[in-house]
Amino acid sequence: LATQSKPPKNDRRCNFVLTFYREFAFSEMTVAIPNRALSSGIGTLQYAAPEQRYQKIYNCLVDIYSAGFVIFEAFYPLGDLGDRIRHFEVIRKKEKLPLDFQPALSEYCEKEKAARVTETIESMIKYDPLLRPTGNFLYSFVANFLFFSSATYST
Repeated sequence: LATQSKPPKNDRRCNFVLTFYREFAFSEMTVAIPNRALSSGIGTLQYAAPEQRYQKIYNCLVDIYSAGFVIFEAFYPLGDLGDRIRHFEVIRKKEKLPLDFQPALSEYCEKEKAARVTETIESMIKYDPLLRPTGNFLYSFVANFLFFSSATYST
């Protein structure tokens, strides 16, 4: 892997997200077990998946949902807590990121990549957990598409 392409060293935000994606996806590479009861009442409510908030039975796909919001926040400037709550409520209802998210993300990567990252994050925040990507998909997405696919990132 040392000979593979790397993201620019000066782009801390992209490095954070790539590392987060890679480590998170790697730790979630197990297959989601349907209807397996996990811990309840743990975590931050604003990042919690719908099934974690309203049901007693859920699986590790709740973490995919939460990670979608964390990654969104890394690239989209939010003001105070009220601003964050308003944005999160709209995103939850529409299952879409704000229209100006992708252009904001384009400041950090190519437009094509910004579009794919936006699509991926939107799939992560789906209300139905069965429509969310798996940890395996996210790991592959980072490894193949984001982390190693661009000549822009060559060393």
